[in-house]
Amino acid sequence: MVRRGETGDISKMAEIYCQDIKETYKSILPKDYLEHVTIEESKKIWLNFMEKKGHLCLLWEEYDILGFAGIKEDEERKRCTMLSSLYVAKDAQGRGIGKRLIEEVFQEARMRGSEFVSVSVVMKNERAKNIYEGLGAKYEKSHIYYFGVHPVQCGKYLWRL
Repeated sequence: MVRRGETGDISKMAEIYCQDIKETYKSILPKDYLEHVTIEESKKIWLNFMEKKGHLCLLWEEYDILGFAGIKEDEERKRCTMLSSLYVAKDAQGRGIGKRLIEEVFQEARMRGSEFVSVSVVMKNERAKNIYEGLGAKYEKSHIYYFGVHPVQCGKYLWRL
């Protein structure tokens, strides 16, 4: 089941985020950055995200929260919703939860009147690139994203709704 995230979900979201980012990026991001990704800091990140106007987290829940997608308005393109984050609990990966959350993001974007959905991908994250490209996202441009003080090469991908 998919539902909108609430502040009471922050602890579980932070847990999933910490576990997933440390596993996914262990060979991509510097060790010192990943060591500072804590549940307490992650709670602050997601609470701050959810409090911003137009920001929303969609949660996949079965017996517990198993994954979530963060969405917001794309600041570079009009009539575009951005899939700003997608995290799935390690024990729930490979079951299609991420793809189903992306489909829900598309539905939310249509309800918002968007013509596009964008996503920014760390270029060394082959798994994410393959998922997004497999769902029809087209590479648009490269850019640098800072994880703390660490610059990382990213690519922006776009779906036309």
